[in-house]
Amino acid sequence: MERPTINFSLPFTKKEIICKEWLTGREYENTQEPFYQNYKTGQENRIDVKGLTHKMLESYIVSIDGKTENIVDTIIDLPFPDYDFIIQKINEIKKKELI
Repeated sequence: MERPTINFSLPFTKKEIICKEWLTGREYENTQEPFYQNYKTGQENRIDVKGLTHKMLESYIVSIDGKTENIVDTIIDLPFPDYDFIIQKINEIKKKELI
């Protein structure tokens, strides 16, 4: 099954991003893995924001300027305005998934 994607350009570097329009249940569960790991170690009150963010980026972003390797490293090395733009776009998509 072909999955619909959303294409957008970053405001600072103008790189082209392809992002999934929605996640499968399995992909969503994978984004929650940092929560599960903390629960298993008895640290359920601790939130691994960095781990959650990285899993979210891995799950939603298909490519950056046509490149599909090292997505997370590529994104966190971008200038902050572009990084933040990607996070905001993903949050918009997540909100639409819940409607």
